[in-house]
Amino acid sequence: MDMQILPTEQRLLVHLEAKITAEGHPIILSANITRGMGRKISVSAKLKNLFRETASFSGIQL
Repeated sequence: MDMQILPTEQRLLVHLEAKITAEGHPIILSANITRGMGRKISVSAKLKNLFRETASFSGIQL
């Protein structure tokens, strides 16, 4: 997990990446969370099965 606090922009950036194996297949889960000025939060996540297609999700809370 990487975390950056950017005081000049008043933002918090978090990146999380997990590498796991399910039923013998390698899977990578990566997520980004950004908290901007005020209470605005942005979340995006990607689940990647290395032998199949990638699924992704993103959302913003104001």
